[in-house]
Amino acid sequence: MDELTIATIDIAPSRTVLTIDAVRAGLRERMIPAVVGDEDGTVIARVALTPDGQVVVASDGTVTSTAPESVLDALAAEWSADVLLESDGLFLVGRARDAADPPPSTSPMRDLPLRVYVLLGERVTGLTSLAQQLEASVTVAEVDGAAIVVAHGHVRDSWPPAQRPVVALTRTRTGLTMEVFSAAGLASLPEDERMRGRGIPDLTLSWPARWVPVLPEEGWTGEVQRMLRTAAVERMSELADDRPVLDELRVTRAAFEHLRRCDNDDDLPGHLTRALRLPAVVEDLVRGRADIADLPGARRSERTDEGRRAWELASRPSWWSRLLRRSGNDEGPGDRGRAGPS
Repeated sequence: MDELTIATIDIAPSRTVLTIDAVRAGLRERMIPAVVGDEDGTVIARVALTPDGQVVVASDGTVTSTAPESVLDALAAEWSADVLLESDGLFLVGRARDAADPPPSTSPMRDLPLRVYVLLGERVTGLTSLAQQLEASVTVAEVDGAAIVVAHGHVRDSWPPAQRPVVALTRTRTGLTMEVFSAAGLASLPEDERMRGRGIPDLTLSWPARWVPVLPEEGWTGEVQRMLRTAAVERMSELADDRPVLDELRVTRAAFEHLRRCDNDDDLPGHLTRALRLPAVVEDLVRGRADIADLPGARRSERTDEGRRAWELASRPSWWSRLLRRSGNDEGPGDRGRAGPS
């Protein structure tokens, strides 16, 4: 299965909102091993692609492949929708949506994501300075040598080396994301980009939906569908090798791959907490069974504007670099895609 890649199917229907069952039925009719799920109110699917970009299909107890264009066109016609298939280096669309039709209305997702930070580096230097650093009101509790942080409102991620590694677990209505901010990842950036790089995760694992298989989980078909349920991995482009990040977390490659294969269910926060050796209460916080304000020693500090001013001063280019930039008409390091607070 190592040679197969995962592709996502996004669907924009004309009139009615498609259900998970309707999407599963369309894929099952064409014997396509796939998983389907609800990503915060939108039905999405995953299918497998061969190295040459063909869609994997089941046939006589094994798997073969077929051209993706014909599959997308057939699904688009059945669902009266635009069907987009996207994977690394591949972007295809089957079109059957009536542009004159307004998009179907969906129920707004009102639940705000719950985001829990765990600082595993040196002891946090002060509650007030942390609120300034993140430009947000925060509640902090120290548990088993780690600082657990929950922000109240939008956060400007900024994690200096002394606080790293930092693990952020974010739970939405249907998904869970793990982000790692490591000292090794920050050190891989050019020195003049590290201030801006403090807000960029080095390694991200994401489970966007609770996946439902399309075909029976038997034989090769089952193998493909289990592969499709693995967590998506995103690495910072400057990080050529994620082994230093895993070493910093004291996580082996085998344990990391086992985490990727975990299903997005009620047990997932516990699997993450134990694999990363986080305080056990983190599982309860992520699952909503505990409130950080109730933890022993938890303290809240309100947001101030000092963090923004400090960030702007620290990240402002020096007089010499500004002179070089002006003479060379250069945008300067980090100006593209690494915007700081605005």
